Order: sequence, then C-alpha cells, then structure tokens
Amino acid sequence: MKGFSWGGSEELWYATAEQALANGYKVEVFVMQNEPLHPKLIALQQKLPVTIIAERTVVLPALWKRLVFKLIRKALPISETDRFVFLNERSYDLLLVNQGSAVDAVHMPDFARFLQHTQLPYVIVNHLVSDEMFLNDAQRVLLQQLFAKAKHLCFVSAQNKHEFERKLVQSLDDAVLVKNPVNLNERGIVNWPKHTVTTMAVVARLDVNHKGHDLLLAVLQQPQWKERNYKLNIYGVGPHETYLKELIQFYGLDAKVQLKGYCSDIKKLWQENELLVLTSRTEGLPLTIIEAMLCGRAVVATNVGDSAVLIEEGRNGWVAESATVQHIGNALEKAWEVKANWQEAGVAAYEIATAFVDEAPGKTLLNLMQQ
Repeated sequence: MKGFSWGGSEELWYATAEQALANGYKVEVFVMQNEPLHPKLIALQQKLPVTIIAERTVVLPALWKRLVFKLIRKALPISETDRFVFLNERSYDLLLVNQGSAVDAVHMPDFARFLQHTQLPYVIVNHLVSDEMFLNDAQRVLLQQLFAKAKHLCFVSAQNKHEFERKLVQSLDDAVLVKNPVNLNERGIVNWPKHTVTTMAVVARLDVNHKGHDLLLAVLQQPQWKERNYKLNIYGVGPHETYLKELIQFYGLDAKVQLKGYCSDIKKLWQENELLVLTSRTEGLPLTIIEAMLCGRAVVATNVGDSAVLIEEGRNGWVAESATVQHIGNALEKAWEVKANWQEAGVAAYEIATAFVDEAPGKTLLNLMQQ
C-alpha cells in the first residue's frame, strides 16, 4: 500500500506469509516504501527477506543529448525507472499480489508491465473498490487483461466485486470472497462503560476522502446534537489530522469531540465507548466493524462496500443509506432514540460477528493459492 505504513489491507497478506513460513515454504515480501516502518513489518524482517520498493524516479538522457534536443527544439525523451524488472531474474512458484485498491496496477505502470509479461502464476487480492473511481478505456483493458490472467481473483467485499464488474464491463464470476484477520487475541464482550455521558467512537485512519469523518462532524454540528449529552472519541492517525482539528473548532464541537490518536489496544478502547460510528465514503469490509462487534458494541455505518453486511437494522446496528450528511444524520438519529438498548444490541452484534469470522484467514488464503 502506498502512502500509509499499514492498514487493514495489510493484515491478510501478513497472516498468509506467516502461515506459509509455518508450513515450510520459502517466502519473500516486497512492499512499497512508507515511513516509518510498521512494527509488524520490522518483526517480519527478522523471519524472511523484505524488499522495500522505492518511488519511481525520472531517468534523464546524458547532458549532451539534452543540449542537442534543446537546440533543435524537440521534446526531451524522459523515461522512468522500472522497479520490478529484477523479479524476472527470480525463481518463484507463485506470487500473491495484494492491492489496497483494485486499481493499484493502473497507477504503477512498471508493475502492470511485469504482470502482463510474467509467466509466473499469480493471485490478486483486492481490498477496496471506490464507486467514485473511473477507468478510461486503456485502463479498463489493462485491468481486464491482468485480472483474466490471474490464477485466482479475490475480493473482501461482495459489493466491491459487483461494482468492479460494472466498471470493467467484465464478469468476475470466478472471483472468491476472502476474509481479513481480526486483531483480537482474546474475544468476548467487553464490560460496559460506567459513564454518565454517552460515549461513541470512530476508529479509522484520519483520511476524510475514505473514512468520511467530515460528514459525521457536519451532522453533529446540527442544533439537536449540541443539546445532547455525548462524547465522540476519534481514534487514528493520518494526513487529515490538522483539517479535522480545524473543522471541530469551526463547528464549535471542541467540548464534545476529541481526537485520541492511535490505539493499539482494541479491548481498552471499547471499555471506554458504547457505539462505533463509521461514516465512510468507500470501503471493502472494515475490520473496525468486526472488531467492535466482537467486543460487544453495536454499529452505525454507511452502506458502502460490505460495511452493512453484518448489520441487522435496529437489532445490532443502524445503516446510513449512503455517505451523505442527511442519511448519516437519519441513521444516527435512529440509534440515539434507542440508546438505552445499545448494550443489548452489542450482545447481538457479538453473536453475529462470532459466527462470521474466519479463525485462520491466512491458512484459508494459502490453501486457495495452492489449488
């Protein structure tokens, strides 16, 4: 994944790599350059070779050639480094291509070119399809080719798969749904917070284009919410932290909304909060939702990707029809009206999520890859 050191989209390949090692396979990992290195990646470096793929760099012609082209007033031929050509010299049985977004290859032409020409079998896992994304004709043809060539094609969301069929104008009937690991060593309903104030939480990277924090804040600045006794805790880090701080101040929500930073202890987080609110503009199937439910918390979520697949309206959560201020406001209003039932809804959430999770998703994906 480019741009962020780690995310939910990294957990499945990581678990699969560890399972492959445990099964006696030789494994190598190639990741995009992000700083700082995530602790899981640092730990993985102690077990297997990890290669960091740098950003592409421009390769200019020799100085004399540049002068000649300037004199004859012709455009200078510029090329970029091919970061994946070295893979052609390696001997592998299988490649796992992990795409944070289903269109990553479009934005990495050197990697797309490698996949086009390689004779190695590969499996693609897609973690996100954004409905706002548009493919031009050349991009659509490229992805049609790369996906058709894959040994297996995987999505974490059924809705993502259907959206991508529309964007590709191609049937993906052979695509397989896979599940991500859950970051909980021990599962069980977390004790209910003992607060006099109602506490809600957003657990998501501070990326409003993806996670829609700004839409939720626009709801909470409405008059009825200013009169209500609640606290909203926002957990996560990301590129839009400054913007969100300013928006909280702009809406006069300083006393009710707080940015809490990153929290690695999921159970501790849910000891402090009663409801998950996730107002994403685009998603696959967020681990945040499953983890909250496994801790016994109900959810308010937008109907994007498979965010709503585990939500039974009014029983264990509430669904906003789309990522708009109006629809999020309606869903949050329904939840607030029955906040006395949130603990009971959390028990139902726990039961539904427990039946859904894959206990060994790395093993499941590895088995699929070997078929």
